[in-house]
Amino acid sequence: MHKKRQTIPTHKMSDALTDKVMVWLVSSIKTCTIEKTKQTLIKTLLFIEKERVNHADKDNEQHKLDKLMAKYGD
Repeated sequence: MHKKRQTIPTHKMSDALTDKVMVWLVSSIKTCTIEKTKQTLIKTLLFIEKERVNHADKDNEQHKLDKLMAKYGD
């Protein structure tokens, strides 16, 4: 019986789509005249960048998990 690969859950936008969203957010921040909206846009921009970094870390963790599963698995 084939064992299912163990994976770390991820939900990720493509890099191209993320870049388009980031460009839109930066443009919106520059032109926004409502301070509360501008702050929300800034928080969103920072959150997306943090998530992008987190996904890169998860990719590295997935590689480590695969190696450990292969090394210590049946």
